[in-house]
Amino acid sequence: MNKIKILWVMTGGLKKDGICVSQLDYAKRLNKNIFSLDVCAVHNNSDEMIKAYEDAGCKVIVFPDRKKNLIKYIKKLKVELRNGRYDIIHTFGSSSLMAIELMIAKKCDIKVRIAHSRNTTCDRPWLEKLIKPIFKKSYNYALACGKDAGEWLFDDKKYNILHNGKNLNKYSFNENIRKKIRRKYKIQDKIAIGHVGNFINQKNHEFLIDIFSEINRKDNNTVLFLMGSGSLVDEIKEKVIQLKLNDKVYFLGSINNVEEIIQAMDVMIFPSLFEGLPNVVIEWQASGLPCLISDKITKECCVTDNVFFLSIDNGLDEWINTTLDVCYKKNNRNNVSAKNLQLLKDNGFDIVDSVVFLEELYKSLLK
Repeated sequence: MNKIKILWVMTGGLKKDGICVSQLDYAKRLNKNIFSLDVCAVHNNSDEMIKAYEDAGCKVIVFPDRKKNLIKYIKKLKVELRNGRYDIIHTFGSSSLMAIELMIAKKCDIKVRIAHSRNTTCDRPWLEKLIKPIFKKSYNYALACGKDAGEWLFDDKKYNILHNGKNLNKYSFNENIRKKIRRKYKIQDKIAIGHVGNFINQKNHEFLIDIFSEINRKDNNTVLFLMGSGSLVDEIKEKVIQLKLNDKVYFLGSINNVEEIIQAMDVMIFPSLFEGLPNVVIEWQASGLPCLISDKITKECCVTDNVFFLSIDNGLDEWINTTLDVCYKKNNRNNVSAKNLQLLKDNGFDIVDSVVFLEELYKSLLK
């Protein structure tokens, strides 16, 4: 039997971000006896992520930079789509610019063209509106990570939701790991506040540092852990130095053991300006952590009673007081994590069920 040949395009690039890390878990689990998966590396690519996808059994195709060399990118894409004999192209993005890949695929007679919305806004909304009529004619199946992401990109057209499935048990609370990490960083008696996200404008790190500065002023037994990399990291480090918080803020960079570090945290803060349906908030709930997140983020990520939506427009006080309140309140985290894991599975966030859904979808679209 011939395998179903699929091409994935993550239009933001094959880098270590929420979309690529999430899809990597799917790539590892897709049935390789039935599916053959190629992945495009189109922009700002990470050697680490390229290797991770190759180790997962994918063929990674490196393209000219989608942003810097669009003409060269389009030329190579045409060649690959004509020669690749793909059954399905599955594009992931946050704007109508996915029409670039999908229209070329249409002209190359690829029958199944999936547009997958992974956010609730984009960098250039004026261009989004300009391209939208072309985009609507380019795909023939629509997916979204959540309702808000679907409405943002597809307007009144039909779409289906595929939540970002996670290996939830990986994030289950573990007291031994918590103690190990807290010993490593010498924070056994500290209140540990965490954040996971690349250093880009969307993640609102400046606001986060302002929050922590005031929290630390009220209770200097607090520390902040920042996990991620990005273009604004040096700027944020400079702000931390200016506020004389260098010994209180840990910059861990892009790490492979986030699931261990969050065991050592007491609360997570996520004041993003916008998000689709953020994977990290699902992971934190699985670990039984209080999650203080921006009210700009979709309510769909709130599956348990551990999520608190706070305003980023009304100052810092609400963030400061809520953070300290949840940290001073003692809960049995083992019990909270176990309860949350079941709720997350029941609400469609388990990777096993999500992969089954995706495999059945691919097969059904080709019938």
